[in-house]
Amino acid sequence: MITEATKRGFSTQEFKLSNDIIVSDESDRVLTRNIDQLSNIERVDFYITGTMVYQESGAVVNARIINARNKNIVAAATRFFPAEL
Repeated sequence: MITEATKRGFSTQEFKLSNDIIVSDESDRVLTRNIDQLSNIERVDFYITGTMVYQESGAVVNARIINARNKNIVAAATRFFPAEL
């Protein structure tokens, strides 16, 4: 959904982007869930969110675009992905 939003002219941001590259023995990364390491985020108009439910035969992905001002869901999609993909 981020690809489609960008194609349609929306400015997209990664809210988990850290201020620095985080280097550890296991990996080098720029995304974090540590609130102290997060960079400042510009004003948000919409959120892209979703869930993934794993099943024996595959996974169901539910995605939504939510208007941050009024909390309306402006778009939603559900897709099943077979395990053999």
